[in-house]
Parts: sequence; C-alpha cells; structure tokens
Amino acid sequence: LFDRLGLVIVLVVLLCACQSPTDSPGTSAALSLASGPMSGYFSVRINLGEGIDPEDVGWVRVGTVHAYALRPEPDGSLSVTVQGHATPGPVVVTVGVGDTTHELPEVFVYEPPVSNDYWTLFSIGASLTQGIQRGVPTEWSLTHGPAALVARQMGVFFPLPILIDGAFEEMTPDLMGPPPFCQPPPLDAFQIEQASTLIPMAFSEETQRFDYALTRVDPTLDTHNLAVGGSRVGDTLDGPPEDELAMNFLGHMVYEPQGTLGDPVTESQMKRLESQAPDVVISFDLLGNDFILGVINDADFSVEDMTPIDTFLANIDRAVDRLAQTEAEVFIANLPLPTALPFFRAKRARLASEGLTENAALFFETIEAGTVAANERVSTRADLYSNVHVIDVYA
Repeated sequence: LFDRLGLVIVLVVLLCACQSPTDSPGTSAALSLASGPMSGYFSVRINLGEGIDPEDVGWVRVGTVHAYALRPEPDGSLSVTVQGHATPGPVVVTVGVGDTTHELPEVFVYEPPVSNDYWTLFSIGASLTQGIQRGVPTEWSLTHGPAALVARQMGVFFPLPILIDGAFEEMTPDLMGPPPFCQPPPLDAFQIEQASTLIPMAFSEETQRFDYALTRVDPTLDTHNLAVGGSRVGDTLDGPPEDELAMNFLGHMVYEPQGTLGDPVTESQMKRLESQAPDVVISFDLLGNDFILGVINDADFSVEDMTPIDTFLANIDRAVDRLAQTEAEVFIANLPLPTALPFFRAKRARLASEGLTENAALFFETIEAGTVAANERVSTRADLYSNVHVIDVYA
C-alpha cells in the first residue's frame, strides 16, 4: 500500500471517488449503525428509548471519545457525529443527562484499519494539509481535507481540531471581485474579520477572558492533524514567531487549545509530532508558503517576503532529518510550480492591466528557480533515509 506509486493511486481514488462510511446502514435496534471505521466523522442516530428526552442529553461518548453535533430528530432519536476511536472492537455508548450517565444496551463496533502494519497516522504542514479550502477552517473543510481523506481510506483513528459551530464562515462567491479576474478579498483582512466574530463566542464567563478551549467542540481530544495554515518550514520546525498573532491564534486552535489571546504557542508542529509514535506521517504542502505567503494579496509581486533560499534549503534539511528520526513512514509532497496556479496567472494579467508590470518577470523567474532548487534539495535529503518518500507533485 505504501510504496510511492501506491500512495499516488490512493490519493487519486480518494479525491475522485471517496465514499462515505455511512453508506451501508447497520442492523442495531438502538443505533442506526452497528459498526464503523476507527477514522470516525460520520453520523449515527441513537434511539434513546423511553425516559430520555433527546433535548436533555448534554453529551455522548462512543467508547472513550465524545461525539459532537448532537441534534434531536423529529422521530425522537438523537443524531450525533462520531469522532472515531484509537482501538477497534466493541465499545459502550454512554449518554449524559444532567448528572446522570446512561449506558445504552447496544454496543458499537469499531472496525480495524485496512493495514495490519499502519495504525497511527499524523500530518504536518500548512493550509492544504489542514483542510482549509476557502480562507478559514470549517467543520466541512477539515473533515474533507486531503489528510482526513487518507485517514478515512486507511481506516485509522485521526482526530481533528473541529471548531465550534459557526466559528468561521468561508469565502463565498459573492465576495469575489468582478470578472475577468475574480479577485478574492485580501486574505489577512478576511481572516481578521472572521477572528473578530469568533472571539466573543469563546469568552469565558468564569475567567472573564477569551479561552482557546471554547473554540473547539472537544478541547480534550489531541489532534493528529497538526498542520496550521500559513506555516513555513521554519514555523513547522520551531513554531511561529511570537509576533505572528494570526499564526499563534490558529496554532492554539489546532493543537494547543489552552490559553488566551496574546499567549504564544509553546510547541511547534514538529515537537508535538516527535512526542508521539506515528506509523505514518504525511504532508501535502510543507514547502509552499516560503515562496507564496507574502504575495497572496492585491499588491504588486515582490520577492521581499520570500524566505531566503539558503535559509529555506537549510530548513528543508532539518525537516527531513527530524521526520526521518520519528522512524515513521514519511510521505512529503514536493512543490508544484506556484506560477502555474490560476491565482498567479490572473494576478499577473490584472496587474498588467493596471500598469504594474515591473516586478512580475523577476518574481516569476525567482520563484521558478527556487521551486527547482527546493525540490532537488528535498529529494536529495530524502534519499538519505529509507523511510522518507517524496511524492512528485511537480511532475
């Protein structure tokens, strides 16, 4: 399964034809599903029976992991979203009503992973790996991100940093500029606007301050998807700079849901990964933001915000070395050509129409040469280790 060609085939299949694990209903009288994969993130209806009003249920656990999105249904059942489980086999379903815990008579069975050898999956990187698709993370985008889809195909436990309902709203078509360029709103301003809406929702009456734990549906669940949107390779290794407020804000929400506004995260993605025992580590976008993060805006192209190439290549060496030392099977996507992305082509055409053409040629030349250098470096470094595999997205 995990040779290079095999992973590419798996990715193509899951991205094109991923089938929901809830397509085949079970036969349990109390549960709409009798079994499901350890990867979770599917819906189960619970027939609570007489004496329990779904409106009164405060929490549900399927095994040792809390479900979320509790919703009473018109037929008297309770719909919940299961987050998966670290071990396979039958588990007890419990519900909480006030101070009372009720154990259902029916058990739920978690199916073992597809592979006998690979049970623990983690991911690191930036927005693509995290699952951000339109500016900010949402429940839908996180559960449909590429790392989550790989976990679903493997059937392994892959807890996600699911945010509270209504935390963020993604970019919508009405926010796009007029054709022919359809320019999206400035990303930084859009994210700040979304954060300003979330902050009051996570204000703790008890402590009288913002609390990152209140941004997550289950802050006690340690995520396996450690990727944080906006991360460069150095951020992944060492954590975001303390003055990068947006990066620290999102990092807290993803893998360190403790603290309040202004608190820097105390660990990097890599440090958190190294404290685990992963069988497989994947990253779809480890390399991209060192080049493109500073130019996803309305301004003219500039190379000033790019990571200096010497620093970038040294960070690639450090990242590959530390990933190899986890002893996991590591799969890193190399860098596709950023200047081939529709966004950059449209931006170049728009700037030319506005008379801003002086920096485009230098930018495209610099980023294309840097992409080749970065891809050569990650491949050369990975060749030193039998457990590090580069997926050639560039080709």
